[in-house]
Parts: sequence; C-alpha cells; structure tokens
Amino acid sequence: MEFILILMSIMSKKNFRTIVLLILILFSYLILLNSINVNSLEMKIDYNKIQQKILAENPPYDDSIWYTPKIKMLIITSDDPGFISVAQELAEWKTKKGIPTKVINQTEWSSYEGRDSAEKLRNCIKHYYITYRIEYVLLAGDTQIIPIREVYNPDTILVPGNVEPKKSQYYKPTDMYYSDLSGSWDLDNDNTFGESLLYADYDEILWEPVIAVGRLPVSSSSELSIIINKTIYYENASNKGTWMKRVLLAGGIQNNPTQDDPDGEEESILVEKIVDESLNGRVNWVKLVETNLPISNYRWTNLSWESFNIWAMAGNSIVFYAGHGSPSSFDKLSSGFEFFYSSDAQSLSNYEMPSLFYADACSTNFYDDEYQKCIGEHLILNPRGGAIGYIGAMRLSWYFRDDRYGEQEDQYLCELNRGMARLFFKSMFQLGNYNQGKALLEMKKMYLNSWWLKNNPWDMTYTQNNQLQRYNIHYTEWERKNILTYNLLGDPETDIFTDIPKSFDINKNYGGLTGIFPNYSYYQAQKLKFVIQDQNTNTIPNAQICIMGEDGAYNVYYSDKGGNVEIILPNKIQKYNFTVVAHNMIPYFGSFETIEDNKSPIIESNLFIEPDLPTVNDYIKIKFLANDFESGISAGYLILSSDNFQTYSITKLLPNKYSFWLESSLNKLDPGKHNYIIFVYDYALNSNHSIWNNNHHIFIPIPLIQIFAIGNFIGIIFIFIIFIIKNKNLPKKYERMIENPAFAQKVIDK
Repeated sequence: MEFILILMSIMSKKNFRTIVLLILILFSYLILLNSINVNSLEMKIDYNKIQQKILAENPPYDDSIWYTPKIKMLIITSDDPGFISVAQELAEWKTKKGIPTKVINQTEWSSYEGRDSAEKLRNCIKHYYITYRIEYVLLAGDTQIIPIREVYNPDTILVPGNVEPKKSQYYKPTDMYYSDLSGSWDLDNDNTFGESLLYADYDEILWEPVIAVGRLPVSSSSELSIIINKTIYYENASNKGTWMKRVLLAGGIQNNPTQDDPDGEEESILVEKIVDESLNGRVNWVKLVETNLPISNYRWTNLSWESFNIWAMAGNSIVFYAGHGSPSSFDKLSSGFEFFYSSDAQSLSNYEMPSLFYADACSTNFYDDEYQKCIGEHLILNPRGGAIGYIGAMRLSWYFRDDRYGEQEDQYLCELNRGMARLFFKSMFQLGNYNQGKALLEMKKMYLNSWWLKNNPWDMTYTQNNQLQRYNIHYTEWERKNILTYNLLGDPETDIFTDIPKSFDINKNYGGLTGIFPNYSYYQAQKLKFVIQDQNTNTIPNAQICIMGEDGAYNVYYSDKGGNVEIILPNKIQKYNFTVVAHNMIPYFGSFETIEDNKSPIIESNLFIEPDLPTVNDYIKIKFLANDFESGISAGYLILSSDNFQTYSITKLLPNKYSFWLESSLNKLDPGKHNYIIFVYDYALNSNHSIWNNNHHIFIPIPLIQIFAIGNFIGIIFIFIIFIIKNKNLPKKYERMIENPAFAQKVIDK
C-alpha cells in the first residue's frame, strides 16, 4: 500500500508525459542494442596454444590401437623345447592371418594358483580371458601332458544296464572345464568337481561356456608337427576341389523293431532331418544308411564297410555318423556289426583332403586312455588325410526312444545326441559358425537354452528311488554327461571349407570395385576404403584383413555385410605385410609401404549454421567443407568464445560418410556474440585453421521477454531517481500521507 501511494504521488499530470517519453526511449535503446552487431576490437589469438589443447584433450586421430597388445588364441603346451618350437609355428601362422596367438608353456601356466594342475591351467586361461577376451584355446598335448578335468557324473550308475567301457563309472573327463570359466566347479571345496544338485547344495557347474577349446592328443613333438602342418596346409586351401562342398552322412540302427518299439530306432531319420533343415541348397551330400524303412531318395545306399570307406577316402568337408560306437569302431547296429575301425582311420587315404568328423555315438573319442588310442586320435594323427577335426563322445552318450514331444520343430529329434547333432549343423550352416570349435561351442549354448532343457515335459513327472525327479541340466546326470563328454580334437579356430574356395579380386582384374591394396604406396595414416570381392565380383562379408608393420604395428579389420571395410593406417612411414582370409576363400598375402604426408588439409567453406538466425532455444547444427588428398580428413573443430578467446569451448566435427562435410551440433547458447575459429586435421595430424575476423561469430539475441523485464526494472529505477531529484522533501511528505489519510486523498485527487 505504501509503494502504491508513492507511485500515485509520482504520476501527476505535470510529469506523466515526461516519464512515458523516457520509458519509450529506454525500450528503443534496448531493442536497438539487441539487433546491432557491434564490432569487437582486434584480438590477439594464440592459435598454437589452441592447437596444443586440441591434441592433448581430444586428438583427431590416435594410432595407439595398432600398438596395444592383442591375444585372441592361446596354445597351451609343455616345457619341451620341441613342443614350444612347433607350437610357435602355428602361433605365427594364426597371428599372420588375424588371430593373434600366444604360446603358453607349462612353466607359465603352472605358476598360477590352484589345487592341482588342471585348476592352475584354468586360472591361467581365465586371466587371459579377462584381460584380452580370448576366444580360442588349443591344448597341445595329450592328457598325460596337458591335464583334463574329471567331474562327478555317475550317469551309468543311475541307469542300470549301461556301463562305461573303461575307467570309472563315477568320474568322467571333460575339456569343457577350460571353456566354462564361471565359478570354480567345486563350490563346496571338497575336491569333487562338477557335482549336480543331487549331490551338493549348488550345481557346481554354471553352464556358461565362453571359449572354443580343442586338443591335439600328442605325446611327442613329431606328432604335434604332423597335426600342425596338416592344419596350416588345410587352412591355406592348398588342395582345393569339389570334395570341399560335400558332406557325407551315415546313419545306423540303434534298435531293431520290437513289440515295445514297433518302428525301432533308426538314425536315418536324423540324417534326413539334418539334410532337410541345414544342408539342402548349401552343400552337396551323400547319405549312407542302414534302415528298415522305405527310402526313396536316389542318393540312398546301404551302409557298409566298403561304401563308407570309399566315400570317406574321396574327401569331404564333413563326415557325420550317428549310431553305436566304441573307442575303436563305428557300429551300425551293435557289436558284431562294425563297419569302420581304428585301423581304417589310421590308414584312411583321403590324402590332403581331411574332413571334420562328427560322431554321434558312444566312446569314439576316448582320448584319455594312456594305453590305447581311440578312433578319433587315429583320424586326427593321420599325417595328410583322416580328420582335420574330430568331435565325439569321450564316454557313453545318450539318446531316447520315440523322441517326438510335439509338432513344433524344437519338439522333435530335440534331445540328447540327436538334438545336439541337429543344433551343431544349425550352428554351422544356418548361423555361420564355420570355425569347428565355435560350431561346437555355440551348439552347446543353444542346447543349454533349448526348449528341451528349459521346458522339459518330464520335469517332476517321473520317479527314481520312489521320488519325483526334476529334469533339467542341474539335476539330470545323463543330460550333464552329454554336454560334458562331446569334445573336439583339433584346432578350434580352423575354418571348415563348405565350398570350392575362390580367389579374391585383388587388382580389379575380375571387374571388381576397388581391389585389395591395389597400389604399393600409400600415405602415412591414410584412410582407405575397399570393397572385398571374389573372382566373380561377389562381395565377401566378414573378410578378415590383418596388417603388420615393421615396427610391430598390428591390427585386424573385418568387412561388413556388403564387403565394405575402412582401414586407417598408423601414422608411420614404413613397410607392411597383410593377409586377407574369409570363409571359402583362398588366403591372399601382400605388402605395401607408406610415404610421408606433409601437406595441410584445405578448408573450402565458411561455417554454416542451422537455423540461420538461432535463438537461445535452438540446438544449432554446424558444418563446413574441407578436403585432403593424401591421408584424408580426420576431424574438424569449432573453437567458440564469448570473451575474446580468453576462454573457449571446443566442439569436434566428424566427416560425413558420404561427402566432404564435417558436421556436429551445439547445445543452446546464451545471448550475445560468440566468436569462432575452425580447425581441420588430416589423419597424419597436419592441420589448418581459419583466421578470425569480425564476420566469424554466431549472434544470439536477447529474448523479448528478457528485454521487457530489464526495461521494466530499469524504468522503475529511473522513475525513482527522477522522483527523488524533483521531490527533495519526499520523506516529510510521505510521513504526512501515512499519518493523515485526508491529506493522502488530497494528493491523489490532485
């Protein structure tokens, strides 16, 4: 009330017009000030200091990734110098093709903590997995040299009438211990590993395999040399042919028809299923089956010693067998019906055409017997033929009769041996896991997450020892057994050929788009773009390009689904070697050199902003044009300041993938004039920058609402000043107004 009385006393007719005029003049000044761009005085700008800050805080290109240690595969071996030397040959080849590999001898892996050799080795592998995210582990030695883990798995005790052919009925071996690195596999610390919930408070296996593991079951460096030479020869596609796109499938009879099982158990049905869902249209195939069922397909033939050996010797990408087995034979019906023996495996003359063997059968991979080699070992040790890899069961494995539990695909032939075999071929041919160890690893992961194990129809519906039983991986010993017993002999990283390998289009000789390093010389730190194509100009996805420099620079690039790959070389002048590999392709080797880039990039435009007249409410898009004809444009920078570059912000602009524009955006800016400088760098860290002038700024006007607010405030202050000047006796007059209402009314009326 008192404030109103004061204002009322001011707003007399005598001074009202003067006050209004002054307020209008004040508002006009504020609006004019907001629209005029006042030129600043010349500024002294330290461009070198700005550049140093850019390089220190947000550099345009950092080639340190080329010099960061990389390990993707471990080769575990003994301290024997012969073993180490031969293993190093494989490590060098793997590293050269883009799988950086380290040989770990026994002195190193046994230095890790652990209660026994197997735990020490597992902790070593775990360290490299945590540090480098390794993907492959190759155990270069038999189980007398490189330990295997035995787990408590009394499946044959729980199911009467089933007996392991040798060794313990309670403890079963597995190399999956080195694949599943979660937990300790002995949570109760009783030195009994891998107990299920039937025997411990917790499932001691967490069932989370992450590493593809394979073993070379050798006892001497000469045996190791045989397998490694065969592996390198195979991976170089040294004997290409139609055999590489053929799969041989053999199916025996598990059980003849009986009164209880009228249709028997015939693996020809599994063979048909694998062909239909995974092989048709992808590879050629040959089926050899023993069956009591009518088979109409023209490729069908009876399974016999002669037919199997003839086709196995002809060479195949994969040889698959489902039926009975033993450590020394494949049995198409039962004992007495053998058709492939260890002696056949040892002398199989598929010379320089080794196959990946997968045996869906019992005990054919019994490689922990120190006294007798199994059929899997004979195949992998065959010098130039036999197997490039062997996947099979180390002990008895399981199948069920009449395995149809619904009409959906995952409810038919879905359990144990048959379900795992189907998923193996899906893993390879449908999901593209052509590395033999990866195919096995992903198959196990798929099976562990399958309908059969997650929603088993028998869960809590059957009894054992008069008690209802759970049916899942945590309780069911035969399910645990199947996952644990199937292991790989061979190099887990080896990519299995499934077609006749083609050549890369290297120099656009076949009409391709770019070739692969078609020139011998490139600029240091140059950004290169290639389209990886084959001799028929088909683009190659997932091609692996490994580049190695004289100074130890090392990096691996991969082509995308369209075959495109971008490579940025190190900022060095030196020579390089490179290797390009891909599935079903002949490896390509080459070299090139880098030369100096000493030219600065070119700024080809001023800064463009959007919107053209930004306000305090706008996020501002910024861009400018730049070019470089040597190493290529790496990045641009906008240096923005509202205090004559005493302080400033730095915004990084990146090249547009499809043009020469460098682009970014700014957050909302405060009102005022924001001066800017633009910098540009190439990958060799040559730079260029604009020279600031009065036109290099972004102007943000004061919002009108702020103008009125400021104007009102200043107007009120101005009125009070005028009032005080003209009314020196204000205090006395004010007191009279407060004390005498009649006098106040008189003032108001006046």
